[in-house]
Amino acid sequence: MVSVDVHLHVNSSGSNGKSFGIFLIIQPNSPILLTEFLDGIWHSLSPSFVATSTTHTIIFASELDARTPGVPSTTDVSYWIDNASLDLRAGGAVPEPGMYWLVGSGLSALLLLLRRRRR
Repeated sequence: MVSVDVHLHVNSSGSNGKSFGIFLIIQPNSPILLTEFLDGIWHSLSPSFVATSTTHTIIFASELDARTPGVPSTTDVSYWIDNASLDLRAGGAVPEPGMYWLVGSGLSALLLLLRRRRR
């Protein structure tokens, strides 16, 4: 998950509804996020993405135009960003099959030990 705080810097020529984006450099045609904030307050964003490689370059972009997929027209809206971070959740959520075998073996050994002590 990418986290970043975004605040309007300059709105020179109106909006197009999608003047700020977060992209992976290897997937420029599939933005992680396209949005727009014109109210002059800080907004905290936390879009998620699935890593497809061991390394990625993340791009924060504003003043997007029609060359960006999903952006309808040119805009001259820029932003300040702050507190950018990346939350890595590498494999911790889903146990690997080997982990089940290890836990099962440990429980079996514990049950066998308890059974021997009862005799």
